[in-house]
Amino acid sequence: MFLTDDHQLGFIHIPRTGGTSVSESFALSPVNIKHVCRTHAHYNEYHGSAPAQWFATIRHPAARLHSGYYYQIEQDRKRLLGMLPLKSDLTLDFLQARIDLFESYGFEQTIISEKFKKHYQNLKQKHSIKSLNVLEQMQSICKYIQGCENIILFDIETQADKLFEWIKQYITFVNYTHNNSKLEKSNWKDQLSDKLIEYIKNNYKDDLARFDFQL
Repeated sequence: MFLTDDHQLGFIHIPRTGGTSVSESFALSPVNIKHVCRTHAHYNEYHGSAPAQWFATIRHPAARLHSGYYYQIEQDRKRLLGMLPLKSDLTLDFLQARIDLFESYGFEQTIISEKFKKHYQNLKQKHSIKSLNVLEQMQSICKYIQGCENIILFDIETQADKLFEWIKQYITFVNYTHNNSKLEKSNWKDQLSDKLIEYIKNNYKDDLARFDFQL
């Protein structure tokens, strides 16, 4: 999450929706911004002065869930190998256990299974872990967004140009710096079962209706 210094514009970053590219675009502009929350887990705790206008980027809910699942496993493996630093209260034993748990349940069951949720919470308690995984971060931030009365959402995969044209009413000099590695194309359509489709329809009604996302 960041705010411009004049508090005219604020960005809420939902994981796996191209938000890093948006942030990098702002970093290359002359405008002064400040990061008011540096970790996704703290979004719900932010009680500072709200900007005149919030915005956020999203993508198809199935795509971001699919991306989040595999991204979490990839990041945990990199931390195990020392390619990334350990964050917060994470330990190597917990990371290996989380990888094993995610892979044993698979993409669909990690998203929809109540058994997985109980298993995962027990794992966190066993290792005294409070930090959120990427999928939990998505859920937490989307709840935060629901309480923002002055927020505009853009589908990053189809509306990036529209987004940055809109931003220019607040910040004249900013151009979208798209990094393909930040928003990979995934084969999520190949992993949609009837149960998962029903789950997404029930839990992401607003997104599906607002952007006419198809399943």
